[in-house]
Amino acid sequence: MPAVLEMTQVAPMPGDPSKLEPSTSPRQIQILKNNYYGIEVINNVVYQGWEPGREYTKNIILKNVNVKTQKIKYKNPKTRFYTTLFPKPVVLSAGTSFSLPITFRPLEKVVYEDSIEFHTKDGSFEVPITAVLPQVDISVPEFLDFSMCAAKDSVETIFEVKNSGDLETKVEWEVGEPFTIDPPAAILKSQQIKKFKATFKPENASVFEAEAVCKYGNELNLGKVTKLEGIGKYPHILISLPGRPATTLNKDNLEATVQFGGAPVGTTLQKYIELHNLAPVRAPFKVEHPTRLSRIDTVFDCPQKAGIVPPMGSIKLPLTYNPHTVDTTSIDYFHIVAIGNISKSVVKCQGVSKGPFVQLSSPTINFMQIDSGRIGTKTIDIVNNSDVDAQFQFMLDCEESVFKFEKLTGSVRANSTITVIIKFFPVHPINYYKRLACIVHNQGPLFLDLLGTCHSEMVKPAVLLSKHLDRYKCHVERGLSTYPPEELNELVRSNKLEIDDAGAVMIPETEVEHPHNPQSIHSVHPMDEYFNDGFHCDIINFVPHVSLETNNIDFGNCQNIRTIENKVINITNHTKGKITVQWMGGHEKTFCVMPLSMDIPPLKSCAFQVTFKPNAPNQFYGSELECFAYYKSLRDFRLVEDTTHFPPWCLNLTCSGQTFLPNNETFLPRFTLDTSRLVFPAVNTKESAYRTLQMRNTGTTPIFFDVQKDPNNVYSVKPAKALMKGEMMTFIVKCTPAEVRTYKHNLMFRLNDNEKYNKELEVWGSAESPEVLLDTDGCLYFRETCIGTYSKQCYTIKNVSRIPLRFEWKFKFADKKLLSVTPDCGIIQPNENQTHAWSFTPNLRRNISTSSGGKKKEFNVRAIGEGTIGDIKADQTYIEFGDVVVGSSACKTIVISNESTCSLHYELFIEQTMTGPYPEELTIDDRIALQLERTEGILPARSKHVIMATVKPVRRVQYQFSVSYKLVTPEATTSHPTATEPQHLCHVLTTGVFPVMAVTDARCYGSAIGISKKQLWSLFSLDNMNVCLDSDPSAEELRYSVATRHRAFLFPSDLQLELEYWAETGEFDEDELHEMKVMDNKLFSVEPQEGKLQPGECQTVTFTYRHNMTGTDRLPVLLKLARGREVLLNFIGVTVEAERNYIHFPSNKHLFTPVPVGEKSSPKQVYELYNGGAKTVKFTFDLAPLELLQQENFDQPVFECLTPFGEIPPGRSLAVEWRFSPIEAKTYMVDVPVIVDKGDTAIVTFTGVGYDKRIMGETMPMTDQSDLTGVPGVQSAIVPGQLVYLSQERLSLETYHYSAELDVWCLCPIVQRRMMLHLNGMLPHSLVFVTPCDVPSFYDLDLVCEVTDEVENRAYKQRLQDWEEEKRRQTYEFTVTENDLNADQRLPDVEVKERSASRLSSLETKRENSEGELTKYRTLPPIKVLSPDEEKEIAVQKMKKDSLLWEKPNSPKPFLLHLGLTARTHDVREFQINFPEEYRNFYIDRSLSEKMAPKIEKKQKQTVTTPDLITCSTAEADVVSGVLSNVLRGLLDDTYFHEAVRKVTNESIPYYAQIGQRPVTAPTPSRESTKVTGRSSPPKEDDGRVSSVSLPMSEAGSVVSGQRQSPPSSAGSQTSQKKGKGKNGRKTKTPPRYSRDEIQRIKLEERRLKEKQLLKKNPEFGNMAESVMENALLNIMTEALNEEFNITARPRFIALPKRTASAKSQK
Repeated sequence: MPAVLEMTQVAPMPGDPSKLEPSTSPRQIQILKNNYYGIEVINNVVYQGWEPGREYTKNIILKNVNVKTQKIKYKNPKTRFYTTLFPKPVVLSAGTSFSLPITFRPLEKVVYEDSIEFHTKDGSFEVPITAVLPQVDISVPEFLDFSMCAAKDSVETIFEVKNSGDLETKVEWEVGEPFTIDPPAAILKSQQIKKFKATFKPENASVFEAEAVCKYGNELNLGKVTKLEGIGKYPHILISLPGRPATTLNKDNLEATVQFGGAPVGTTLQKYIELHNLAPVRAPFKVEHPTRLSRIDTVFDCPQKAGIVPPMGSIKLPLTYNPHTVDTTSIDYFHIVAIGNISKSVVKCQGVSKGPFVQLSSPTINFMQIDSGRIGTKTIDIVNNSDVDAQFQFMLDCEESVFKFEKLTGSVRANSTITVIIKFFPVHPINYYKRLACIVHNQGPLFLDLLGTCHSEMVKPAVLLSKHLDRYKCHVERGLSTYPPEELNELVRSNKLEIDDAGAVMIPETEVEHPHNPQSIHSVHPMDEYFNDGFHCDIINFVPHVSLETNNIDFGNCQNIRTIENKVINITNHTKGKITVQWMGGHEKTFCVMPLSMDIPPLKSCAFQVTFKPNAPNQFYGSELECFAYYKSLRDFRLVEDTTHFPPWCLNLTCSGQTFLPNNETFLPRFTLDTSRLVFPAVNTKESAYRTLQMRNTGTTPIFFDVQKDPNNVYSVKPAKALMKGEMMTFIVKCTPAEVRTYKHNLMFRLNDNEKYNKELEVWGSAESPEVLLDTDGCLYFRETCIGTYSKQCYTIKNVSRIPLRFEWKFKFADKKLLSVTPDCGIIQPNENQTHAWSFTPNLRRNISTSSGGKKKEFNVRAIGEGTIGDIKADQTYIEFGDVVVGSSACKTIVISNESTCSLHYELFIEQTMTGPYPEELTIDDRIALQLERTEGILPARSKHVIMATVKPVRRVQYQFSVSYKLVTPEATTSHPTATEPQHLCHVLTTGVFPVMAVTDARCYGSAIGISKKQLWSLFSLDNMNVCLDSDPSAEELRYSVATRHRAFLFPSDLQLELEYWAETGEFDEDELHEMKVMDNKLFSVEPQEGKLQPGECQTVTFTYRHNMTGTDRLPVLLKLARGREVLLNFIGVTVEAERNYIHFPSNKHLFTPVPVGEKSSPKQVYELYNGGAKTVKFTFDLAPLELLQQENFDQPVFECLTPFGEIPPGRSLAVEWRFSPIEAKTYMVDVPVIVDKGDTAIVTFTGVGYDKRIMGETMPMTDQSDLTGVPGVQSAIVPGQLVYLSQERLSLETYHYSAELDVWCLCPIVQRRMMLHLNGMLPHSLVFVTPCDVPSFYDLDLVCEVTDEVENRAYKQRLQDWEEEKRRQTYEFTVTENDLNADQRLPDVEVKERSASRLSSLETKRENSEGELTKYRTLPPIKVLSPDEEKEIAVQKMKKDSLLWEKPNSPKPFLLHLGLTARTHDVREFQINFPEEYRNFYIDRSLSEKMAPKIEKKQKQTVTTPDLITCSTAEADVVSGVLSNVLRGLLDDTYFHEAVRKVTNESIPYYAQIGQRPVTAPTPSRESTKVTGRSSPPKEDDGRVSSVSLPMSEAGSVVSGQRQSPPSSAGSQTSQKKGKGKNGRKTKTPPRYSRDEIQRIKLEERRLKEKQLLKKNPEFGNMAESVMENALLNIMTEALNEEFNITARPRFIALPKRTASAKSQK
């Protein structure tokens, strides 16, 4: 159970904290031993409990724990208070000990401290000696942890406190709540241990910490602290049935229901419930039974009233059901209350009592005609159709009756049948009929009709049949049974009465109904029929035909058995005919009636005398006498008609008496009652309730009982007085309350006519009226409800009466549409709480009507509510799922909130929109990919709903879902906008994806380090691979997906199935053998072969191909993405011999970039050749196919190979220049052989596409083709051994122009640069690309940067220097000695072998030596097998020889970085036409154009002077002349052409007309013009660029001299003209005179200004200025990158102080 924990710090009790000591006692001395140099000795010697003037001795035991003998010396203690033996050496063998006594002689009460010193050969050590004074000290635990405890509960722990001091002391505890310590104080003697009990009793759920202070000492001035800690937890108990979880509680009223089902009355049924404790603390509980004392019919009980549920555990709690009454439903409630009333759970118990269901096999037994003195026998079956045993008793005295039963009492087991034999022994010749009651305990009476007829020789009455009995009952109901048969027969004959279809007499319908209409015999309850006889109850069901004055005669105590007074009894005839009364029995009986037979006139009474004749004293006597009364006209069959044959009436008289003498007590009754407390079911006033009571005679003597009458006439018993001869007597007790209240009475059973044997039986009964307890005082409050909807409210009513109530809710007709309740009618059992569900209707008052089968009573309930409207909002208007794999699902929550005050019934709608490559007609039938956990529901007021949204994309598209809602108002009479139209709620966005993996980078190392990234991208076909990986998988790929982790490269061996032996053929084809060779030798490998990539994660996968075997190796590898694509990769690798010339052609096809038709100069394009061998390769293109294609295309060179031959270094590539010049808009293809010197010839198909840019338009933009490849420009894969990396590996310089008229541009030579890059440093580089100067071209350059580790390089240089010094030393140094002159012959020469730089160079050297010299062949050694010893010796000699060799160190191999550069150049005019906005963004190096101009002009002159003459035939010349003549004729006839020519001739001079040489005769500018010119801005960039292009570099001097004589412009020219006019005689002002110095100064300024202008126009100056600016920007970026300064920091301003007046004055 979640609980809010409160951290509580319990403050310690007040005291002196300075005197508090830690709980550990320093006087707790432990005997510890130390080991000093192999000598084990005690840690210290302490004397305690000593007195001055005495002597105390202790021993120091020295033990040698070493393995050798040791010698020990010691010194005496320093003080005179400690003495020992005279010092002498002690020799201890291994394992032996020596005891040294130390004697202490104190003189006063002080502390004595000393030590004794021991010496060994390894060292010395000391043993301290201390004598301490007696002091007070105790030891208490440092910490007591009570762990967790339930609130209001307590936890106890026992701990010990020891007096570790030498004196007796008193201890006293001080501790705060909720901790207590008992006893709080005690007295401890020295070394005594006392146990204390600490108790933790939290009041709430908190963490409690406290300090318990234990004060001790003479004045309790010392103290020690024990920390106490405990945690309080709230217990929580849940209830469930055994074996079920605790969540089976009723959610409406949070109560657990225990159904006991049916239980027999008088038995006890037990069931269990489980109490679950979900808290980590024990949970004490108690069981409350609220109705136990307030109700008289409590049948449920809980034997266990309290208990404890263990932490996180459960226990079983027993509940019992002991029903008392039959066919009643009992409901009761128990409260399981946790300790402190923190939580309460309700247990509802419900059970139905059941009794036996016994039936007789036949309701009537007819013995038919029996002769007098004979016996008739019949059987009757007693059937028990229930699962309860039943006890029965026939209410008959067989000794006095003509009907004899073999068994009067007995038991019938459940679902069984017993048979009872009945005998008929008639004496008198009459008809016999007796309605006999069979009392079944806890069920009620069963009636058996016994019929019989007795004939004698003289008297033969008519045989009595069952139909006669049925007709008699009809006659009784019709009121005709009181008329004698002869009178009825006469009335039938006179047609005053009629006979119905059943043969019974009836009054004609025309006659007036008889005023007497008695109750129907068949409608009388069996209990009422048995009990309401006029004697035991004042109520009779029918007016009797014959009645006795009394049914019970008691003769009392007759001490003199010879003189007993007779009793008189009267019998009354209530019929209108004469009857005859015949008593059974005779004069020999104990009880007899005189006379035995008598006729009684109509409506008269006759007296009979009852005689008691006992035959022995001290006995009880009792009998039930029987007589039969019948119409006298029925005595003979000749006088009887079948229609009016009536049965006789049987009368019973109970007689009793006893003959005990005065000095003799009656028998001791031994009996048992089935219950000591009899509770009747509740009834209405003046209604009756019945219970059966069973008494068993457990003795051997009969029991005479007499039940005392209730003075209030509420309770009555039948039989009330009789002699119980058998072993069982079943009583029926009747309760008839007169008013509504509870009746309690003690029924008094007087047994054996003795007061001391009296037995009281407590009986309870009550009359009830309908009483219902309404919840909340009859007011039902509804929450605010949305208009058009309904809200439900549970309302509880309780039946506080003891009778079941039938209820019915009634409403007015106008309110039935506004208010409803479920259920609207039903039955509420006694003590039952019933919850009804009400719908909402505001401000109404309603009535509830209840009934109990009798009176009705009304109860009022008032309902109050309010109608309103609201709306729904989502917390997030946009919910992004991101990428979700197609076929999978992703879940997120949508939180919708209702801010209004009413609950809203809503329905959600989803609108799906897809954006993707699929057409609409294909996706229109797709199911909605968004599924909501709920699409409708009820959102309570001011609350939120969390709806789980699941997206399951089915396609690779972008999904957008619009979720809207509509309020559901089914009961609304008026529509609201929110209920008629969907309202937007939120947007849900997701993208259906497949697991997509793309190659982002590719690197080479090892033997392929010279391959650029673009080449590698092409060799691996990574663009196609990325396209395949990015495409959608097919249905088969998804259906037959191989089980992988997430991503895996599956080799053929990973996909093979293990075949059975019979399925293997044993033969392999060539492809299988090749795959086996590749797999066995592991030529291809992938590392890692499988893995998992998170979204956005990158992982480096290394593909390795080992050049172990020559040839072309192929291996299919399946790249499998989990739930994605399956891409089959074909690994192809080629390994060639070192001596072979080999050029690798990844494909035999090449496609050039499309070129428009009609280009003046087609761009250059490149085709790369890669040398995959180990030596330089020469190649040649066979141009014969190109010439043939040229002839086919009007002798126009469509394909031109500009570099048809060349050499390629090993492991490098070479770009072959091509030019594709289409003359038609079509595709051109040509097969060109590539001849490799001393190698194979390959045929490559070159394809070019020509297009008409007038038709294609913007669909074919001009580009450098860098955007058509997927080669990444940034490195993401790390290569082993890589030292540096480039920030950009692919640079695209886009499009550039060049000058097509003068062709003065050239490509700058690439100069090698060496730089130093420090660890973790960065170095920016500037790359200048100068456009070429001859033709437009496509450029795809691969710039290689070699990076060498300087650390390894310095180490290499040091090793090389050492090797060279050693070589020099061995070359020039030698030692000449006379010793061992033959040493040179024995020692091998030390060879200094110089290793070649690489394997390829060594092979090249060997090949050259083989060509230059002829080596002699040696004979091969004989083939023999070496022994292991010989092989070991050879290996040792080889290692020894290798150790003597010192090979020349090899330089470290540099790491290669590839920088790809793409660009495209255009003609200047073409560039200005196609890219007018970008023309000004480029810089033209004018110096290069001037330097290259003479060479280009010379080349153009050669082209013009020596044109290539084209030979043609006469037919071809005629075609050309004809075409040209038609074109010229068309131009002459075209008027538009004529107008265009005239317009061109009349055009004004364009803006570039100033290009050209100025005239030399220009006047000298004046001073004004000079000043204006000096102040004027420099010429624009465009003007300068054009002029610099138009003038060659050699004419710079003439330009400078010409500028002085050229006419001035603008204001300067006007000023000079005015001055000229003045000199020619015009009226002008005289110019002022200047001195010579001023004139010289002005001329000098003019000269300097001219020089500056000329310098700015100089091309070299412009190039230098731009280079300075470029280097300055580069330096700034480099310093910022090296964090030398912050380039983004704000500038700082330094404010100087104001100058004072004194400072100004000083100046």
